[in-house]
Amino acid sequence: MTIGVCYGVVANNLPPANEVVQLYSLAASASNAANWVRDNVRPYYPAVNIKYIAAGNEILGGDTQNIVPAMRNLNSALNGAGLGAIKVSTSIRFDAVTNTFPPSNGVFAQAYMTDVARLLASTAAPLLANVYPYFAYKDNPRDIQLNYATFRPGTTVRDQNNGLTYTCLFDAMVDAVVAALERAGAPGVRVVVSESGIL
Repeated sequence: MTIGVCYGVVANNLPPANEVVQLYSLAASASNAANWVRDNVRPYYPAVNIKYIAAGNEILGGDTQNIVPAMRNLNSALNGAGLGAIKVSTSIRFDAVTNTFPPSNGVFAQAYMTDVARLLASTAAPLLANVYPYFAYKDNPRDIQLNYATFRPGTTVRDQNNGLTYTCLFDAMVDAVVAALERAGAPGVRVVVSESGIL
């Protein structure tokens, strides 16, 4: 099998690309996950405050079939190493949620997210969400006011379904993810914003 990887380099302390590619093996084998936890988590915890491990970042396409198995294997490996306080999740792009207006109508665009959401519920782990109000504004400036997208006062939006009034797009986007989790059968799963920014 040939795997193509887009390997970003705008960061510090990046592992070599050949080590990053090895992460794909976590989905295939519980022992690979246990070895990964032994080599990459155990030596640093608790000196490093590790709260979450993301099994993938904004995974799309056919690779989505590996997310839940990788999460299960990592979760088992962490529990087996006595590190069950570290939660395993995955991070999603905001467009993994559709019907986002009003926020209470949010639903996951892909069926695999139901399995992800239920696994998160069973392990008390949060969903990591990458939320960029700027991109929503850029893609729809006709319907989204700049002040609303940039946390400035003025525009408010009321969701008639949940009775909430939103003063910024960021909050509405996060609540759309919450609604999608509820529709996927995982009410109570927290959302942790793992990325955000203006540009």
